[in-house]
Amino acid sequence: MLFDESWTSRAAAAAHGDVGARDLLETHRAVVDLVDCSDLDDGADVDVPKDLHRLTVVSSRD
Repeated sequence: MLFDESWTSRAAAAAHGDVGARDLLETHRAVVDLVDCSDLDDGADVDVPKDLHRLTVVSSRD
């Protein structure tokens, strides 16, 4: 999830529990761009320290 810096404080304020900023995004669908990245990962969350192993460095492809 990437937010323009003008949305950072609103996204942080909207985030709660495991919902994150879902409600904010639902409310402002007109400014949300969905980008299919399913070829890069399965989309599972990284919410707690035990999930950190899911983060990997992806080298640039030529």
